[in-house]
Amino acid sequence: MAQILNTTLYWRYEVSSPEACSVTLADGSLLCSVAPGVPAEFVGDGRPVTLSSDAARMLPVAGRLVQQGGGGASPALSATGEPVLPLAGDTLVVQHATWFENAAQGSIAVQPGVWRNEVMTCYLKTAVPVTLAGVTWLYGQPFMGEGYTYVVALQQVDADTILANLAYSLPR
Repeated sequence: MAQILNTTLYWRYEVSSPEACSVTLADGSLLCSVAPGVPAEFVGDGRPVTLSSDAARMLPVAGRLVQQGGGGASPALSATGEPVLPLAGDTLVVQHATWFENAAQGSIAVQPGVWRNEVMTCYLKTAVPVTLAGVTWLYGQPFMGEGYTYVVALQQVDADTILANLAYSLPR
């Protein structure tokens, strides 16, 4: 049986479960997948989410990501004020103004987020050379070798199209 839980805009949530679980929006869009015993995180946008498992638990992590009234940003934000989320698994769902950090995956399936007739841009930071499925590379898929950290810009330009471009290659 599923659970429907509310989220607060810009709050980061951790979901853990003793069994496989998916976190989705009402329209079925996948926010994250939870492997048994391996917590996953997502950023709330104020809409309710559905946890596919009754055994799953969702808790806020480190409070609100963006403070109101010019109070600054919490440590969970990058230098540009965008949340940095660890990539939990081999699937990335586009979330606007979000950085995803990949520490282990060599192949990632990129899926579109919920389309609202607004271009959504996010970034993938990876120290692992990675192959992306579900994207159209603007200038062809680049070679990624060991010894570099790569930042890939991802833009969802309609309900199904995600463009990818290598933004940075940083020697480690």
